[in-house]
Amino acid sequence: MIDVVLIVMGLTLLAAIGAITFSSVRNLRQGVSGYHKTTWVALGILIVSLLVGLIFGSGSAMQINGKTFADALWLRLSDVLIISSAILFVLACIGVAYSELKK
Repeated sequence: MIDVVLIVMGLTLLAAIGAITFSSVRNLRQGVSGYHKTTWVALGILIVSLLVGLIFGSGSAMQINGKTFADALWLRLSDVLIISSAILFVLACIGVAYSELKK
């Protein structure tokens, strides 16, 4: 079950990166005004959130439901995805709150 969750999280992250890349390239080619700054800020936030997850993620063994998980790569990768998802979620909430209060 844990493998399924990790795979889904990885696919979701890849889909998000793919959507950002596709949208950025398309809008940069079309020359949408004011888009360049937003694109680079969004890409920067994504990269920083992934790096923060990589720095603070743990690869130490865990025991879940009596089964020990000791694969450091998968443990660290899951921490990266969880931490970066939490960062992006909090930033999205702040962005929504700011846009509502700005009105």
